[in-house]
Amino acid sequence: MKAADFIRSARDRLTSSDSAWTQGEFARDDAGIGCAPSANGARAWSALGAIAVALTRDVWRSAFNRNRLLAEQDLALVTLAHVVAPEWTGWATEHPTMAAMHAQARVAEWNDVPSRTRADVLEVFDKAIALLEANEIDGWSWWLGFKGLPWAHDGRDAGGARRVSGGGTEAVQ
Repeated sequence: MKAADFIRSARDRLTSSDSAWTQGEFARDDAGIGCAPSANGARAWSALGAIAVALTRDVWRSAFNRNRLLAEQDLALVTLAHVVAPEWTGWATEHPTMAAMHAQARVAEWNDVPSRTRADVLEVFDKAIALLEANEIDGWSWWLGFKGLPWAHDGRDAGGARRVSGGGTEAVQ
């Protein structure tokens, strides 16, 4: 399973019914009570909760590929965070695991904005899938540090700032 597949699986979950998306919890049951995203009674998921279900259902089935699949999930999260908050440059300066942890927070915060809609979430998922597929990014190579993310070929972040030594950025004119 590749990063785009995690997002596609999450997207499918959020379109499984008109009420399959939620805010304020990773997942909710029929009564609207928060529950684990992978719980049998879960009926609605946040953007992050839907990604978590893809991980739970696919990663833990395969001990052999577990680390590779976790790397792909990290890449999916970082890509989603890049789409919802292009000014965030943590993906460029942090270890992939730390970047994914910070990406989780960004995606969760973005999902829970009161004016956010399921259509907004699906649009972001579509953009992230397109970005990953257009660039054929391999999560394992990225996670190991062999390959950078394509939206930073020249050291620029999404806002046009150039990475500099020490983890900072400088404005590019």
